[in-house]
Amino acid sequence: MSRTAGLAAGFKLGRLRGSFLEDLVLAVVLAVVAAAVGMAVRRTSPLGAVDAVLALGFAYALPAVSLGALLRTQRFATVSEGAWPLARFGASRRAVSLGLWFAAYLRVVRLLAPAMIVGVALGAVDRSAALREAAIAGGLVMLGAGAYVAAGAMGATFLRRGRGRYLVFVLDFLLGAGTQAFAFPFPRSHLSSLLGGPAVFGLTQRSSSVVLASGIAIALAVALWRIDD
Repeated sequence: MSRTAGLAAGFKLGRLRGSFLEDLVLAVVLAVVAAAVGMAVRRTSPLGAVDAVLALGFAYALPAVSLGALLRTQRFATVSEGAWPLARFGASRRAVSLGLWFAAYLRVVRLLAPAMIVGVALGAVDRSAALREAAIAGGLVMLGAGAYVAAGAMGATFLRRGRGRYLVFVLDFLLGAGTQAFAFPFPRSHLSSLLGGPAVFGLTQRSSSVVLASGIAIALAVALWRIDD
């Protein structure tokens, strides 16, 4: 089986490892929560509603949904075990794994982007700016989802049973909230900066965007390198 075929097969397998109904229910729940937060904060602090939705969404919902999507597509197993149903028929483990990760990434975007857009739209006071804010939120979800899925994919190639993926998310939660050098490798710090928070290690928002994009490529490269084909 060619690598392209293995990639496509891995993506299809990743999609089959998720229930459409469960994803729909979760997407609706996330959208309702985001809408409730946006409207509730808007009543007490109109100018802070959008910031509240974005802060909660990117600090908690994004990493949680990303970890859940990775676990779902890899069946709580190691990377090699997750790819085994296709690898045993000759497919490249690396190609299959990349397809699984892409399926996980799209699941995160599909679940969270609508919720963030709804929350921002309902929380915005200026309706003319709501569309712009919603578009920014959607774009950041796409970038942030890529960063978390890639980091989790790399982490899953370390420790027994892929437990390194949990370590990545724990360290992101504990260390990524800072702005010093130790926060630099973690997506949380750069996403916070892009949302208007303090700069990470003195970087501009554009630089933080570059760091996130570069981190995706590096994490995936390391993950693929560590997989035995």
